[in-house]
Order: sequence, then C-alpha cells, then structure tokens
Amino acid sequence: MADPEDIILLNLVRENSQTAFKKIFCKYADSVERFIICYIDDRALAQDFVLDIFTYLWEHRHSLIVENLKAYLFQAARNKSFSYLQEAKKTVPIDDVERFSYARKMQGYFYQESC
Repeated sequence: MADPEDIILLNLVRENSQTAFKKIFCKYADSVERFIICYIDDRALAQDFVLDIFTYLWEHRHSLIVENLKAYLFQAARNKSFSYLQEAKKTVPIDDVERFSYARKMQGYFYQESC
C-alpha cells in the first residue's frame, strides 16, 4: 500500500516542487543506497546509482506513473544493480572475480535476512 505522504509529495514533485523532491530524497536515499550495497558491495558506486535513480525521477516527473514510490525506488535500485552486475560479468578482469563472487553470495544472504 502506498504511503499517503508519498502520494502528496509525488503530486507536488509533478508540479515542480524542489522542496517535495528533497523530502523524498531525504526519506529514501539512504535506504536505497544500503539496498544497492547488498548487491554490489561498492558504496561509491551505490551512491552514483542512487543519484541516477533520483535524477531519472526528477527528469521524468511529468510522465512517470508511480503508484507506490517506495516500491518504485527499490525496484529501480534492483534493476540498476542487476544491470551493472550483468555488464560486469561480461567484462570482469580475472583479479576481480573474487569480488563479484562475494557480491553474489551476499545477495543470497540478504534476501534471506530481508535487507
């Protein structure tokens, strides 16, 4: 179920409210970042992904149809992480294999622990 406050904030963002957008960012950015770290184990890259997700939200605020903001943000984070891991899988130098193996192990662990 969508958070009523999120619905109000999203409507304000659609009307170009930077204050509402900042509230959304402050409310969700940290938890989305931690969620991404569960997949990729790289804080700097996770922060970049968070900025990408929120930038997309702002740039497409007039056309996006979002019923549940929290679900949308976490699904976007998951998709971005999986896309990164898929691309990295194609181009991983042999020295980095252990790191990506660790990320896959952690993915299973955090799914069990509800990250």
